[in-house]
Amino acid sequence: MQKFLKTIGYLFCLFLFTLFFTFISDILHFYSLKNKTVKEHSDIPIVFSGDDNYVIPITVALTSLNFNTKSKVDTFILTNGFSNENNLLLKQLDEKLNNINIKTI
Repeated sequence: MQKFLKTIGYLFCLFLFTLFFTFISDILHFYSLKNKTVKEHSDIPIVFSGDDNYVIPITVALTSLNFNTKSKVDTFILTNGFSNENNLLLKQLDEKLNNINIKTI
């Protein structure tokens, strides 16, 4: 019986050892992915959907994205239609933001 318990103990230690190194490996893999940079020439497609109530949050998100990425961003906004005021706002934003291309669908 003691030999059986000793074997179980060894197997349990081997299991914990394997689990620990798998965990460390996953952490190292996560940090290596986190430190990779996006190529400057790659395009990032983003889709928003909303009506006139969502224009301000969309413009805030796009402005933040413009200042926090060097990549070109193709933005598609799905809508049933914006008011003339909001269409003008999006058009002006499209002209001001360097990396953002806004298309309303």
